[in-house]
Amino acid sequence: MTFDDDFPIILIRELVRPRPQYIARYVVQPQFVWDANLQRGKQAQMDRYNYFGDDGSLTYEARIRQPKQIIGTSNQRQITKEKVMVTINELTGPSKGDPNDPNAPGNLTLDYETIQLAQRMLYDPTAFDNPMLAYQFHQSIGSLTLLDDYQRWQDRIYMNELLKSTYIYNPGDVPDGGTYLNGPPKIDIRNDLNTIAEQMETRNVPKFDDGYYYGLLSPRMLKHFRQDEDFRRVAAVASYVPSEYVQDPRIFAPARMPPAGINYQTQPNQLIFQGMGFNQTGFGNASMPVGIIFEGFRLFMSNNLPTAVVPMTYTNSANPTRHPTGLANRTAYLGIFMGKEALGEALATHLPVRVKKNENSDYGYAYSNNIVAFRRTVSLSSAT
Repeated sequence: MTFDDDFPIILIRELVRPRPQYIARYVVQPQFVWDANLQRGKQAQMDRYNYFGDDGSLTYEARIRQPKQIIGTSNQRQITKEKVMVTINELTGPSKGDPNDPNAPGNLTLDYETIQLAQRMLYDPTAFDNPMLAYQFHQSIGSLTLLDDYQRWQDRIYMNELLKSTYIYNPGDVPDGGTYLNGPPKIDIRNDLNTIAEQMETRNVPKFDDGYYYGLLSPRMLKHFRQDEDFRRVAAVASYVPSEYVQDPRIFAPARMPPAGINYQTQPNQLIFQGMGFNQTGFGNASMPVGIIFEGFRLFMSNNLPTAVVPMTYTNSANPTRHPTGLANRTAYLGIFMGKEALGEALATHLPVRVKKNENSDYGYAYSNNIVAFRRTVSLSSAT
């Protein structure tokens, strides 16, 4: 991939580059395991110990013992556990170096003359020449482009991993390939959201520490929720809090404590006392969403969610042109509902994600920052 070669054309205004909001990792709150001794190809292990559960013996009669009955070492039971193995891989980006192969490695290529003479700061020359600074993201166009590629990829990877769940729900609880008398269907608060909550409660899905399940919704799904009158009475738009109140000290600087007596996560409407208005949105680097609390869920919107293709039959479509009757592949706008520890990350080094200059050494293979499908070293090549 090459970059801007318009220099030395007259400098013009640089417009804002639109980008989605990347909140999947913030919403999921993954479980971490870290071992600096792990190498590429090795595995990290996470364990979940099981309870005995409903094994058929939850009756009064099953626990009665007789005076002469031996209670000893016979008929032993063991505490079983589920082992989750996470393989450490080296991950780099961007990809699609081959236009016909999205998986081929791709490099952002900048020649040194362009870096020095371009009127825009395509890449910081001081960082480019200094091996101590070359790994850093900064305010150059090239570095911000690589950073956005990393953030967009990481955000989407979280969603793709969550979408591997075998628990799939369509509006009206119609299975894939099923039939709708009227299409396309819309997700419904009273029936669908409560059914999802019932299914998660029945499976003992653990809730987050604030006592709620979390939902990551596409803008289309959130729009359908907002069309419900009960939902509108709760919140028409999401609330936000200053990001320093919710920063994770493992990733950013230590969080700044909010004023005493205010819990923005459980009482988002307290923002009115900070002059932000009742349920009014803020957006940008200075704010993070706290979600909309409704029917046992804390709901967040993501405009980086992919769509899915689902075969469905419509027998009576209100708009046959856009949504033809009969069996066809339909575009599904997704929502992901989860409990605590739905995903985990395994880190093999303590190094952050980096930009690496091409050293003809496989981009510093021995220093790769490895996580299964969640983090990678970002590559920067110099053409000299």
